[in-house]
Amino acid sequence: MSDALNAPQDGAPVVEVSGLVRRYGDLVAANDVSFTVGRGEMFGLIGPDGAGKTTTLRVILGLLAPHGGRVRTCGLDPWKE
Repeated sequence: MSDALNAPQDGAPVVEVSGLVRRYGDLVAANDVSFTVGRGEMFGLIGPDGAGKTTTLRVILGLLAPHGGRVRTCGLDPWKE
């Protein structure tokens, strides 16, 4: 198995979101979202309808491109890699 497919070692975050911005036209769905998830951690996004939870997850999964900020999953950019 490729090293790129393995979870990060030595305390590196599995998911790292920094300053994420995602828009739909004039609507800002995610604005300056930042968090990290370490290996073995449980993490949840909570908030009211329309808060940007699903949009944030879609960017982390590489289904949507971010308009700003940085997203890394297992050390890779999910949109580019």
